[in-house]
Amino acid sequence: MEKSKNTEMKKIKRELKIKKEEKIYDDIEQRVAWLYENKFTKIESEVVFEINFYKDVYQEDVDELMLFHAKKVFMVEKDDDYYCGIRANHFVVEVGYSEMRAGLIYLVTANHKGNRCVTMIAEDNENYLEICSMK
Repeated sequence: MEKSKNTEMKKIKRELKIKKEEKIYDDIEQRVAWLYENKFTKIESEVVFEINFYKDVYQEDVDELMLFHAKKVFMVEKDDDYYCGIRANHFVVEVGYSEMRAGLIYLVTANHKGNRCVTMIAEDNENYLEICSMK
């Protein structure tokens, strides 16, 4: 009896975790866009860097990029439009953490006509740190 109750509790916890994760990611496209657009307020987020590989690439940005670890990956599709300072049709949003700073990190990348662009956004919201521990 105890074993079946324990198994049922594990199942319920797993379902709640899945629903929580779905809720967090329901609005990933809008959330990252909002964080980017409000980058100058520095209330919840900060644009760490914006790299355009046709222009100068700074070593400090490359160092930051090397210390990023992705935990989740999403695709955002636009019709030749701008998203987080990058113009393209398809954008990859990696969500994870950095060894260099606290908080959740979003790494947005895209390629437009042979030009690879990357935007890194750091978010201070503690609730979103739970994402990194999800399997």
